[in-house]
Amino acid sequence: MSLSDQGAGDPRQPEADGRDEGDQQQRSGLSPDTVQYIVTLSEEKIHVSKGREAADFRWQDAHLARREKGCIYLYVSPARAFLLPDCEETERAWQFITAKLAPAKIENKA
Repeated sequence: MSLSDQGAGDPRQPEADGRDEGDQQQRSGLSPDTVQYIVTLSEEKIHVSKGREAADFRWQDAHLARREKGCIYLYVSPARAFLLPDCEETERAWQFITAKLAPAKIENKA
């Protein structure tokens, strides 16, 4: 399963500070149609790529998944999250993520 983020910034330092997605896009100067990184969810790992750069994160190391209206925040550490804006795959992605993480690591505020 592969999802593209549209406007969250650099995959090494994405913004996920609890402000709404539109505010983050406005502050970054990015248009809503700008793909910043691609997140691929597999049984084994979370894979994030941007151009030639890529990083893998193990599910057991994931910190938290939080779903809010319009976006899923997938935290790979307490201070590092990848934003997955709503799209046609959102529900499927959320179901996959919640199946991979312990209940204590899931917040649904949507």
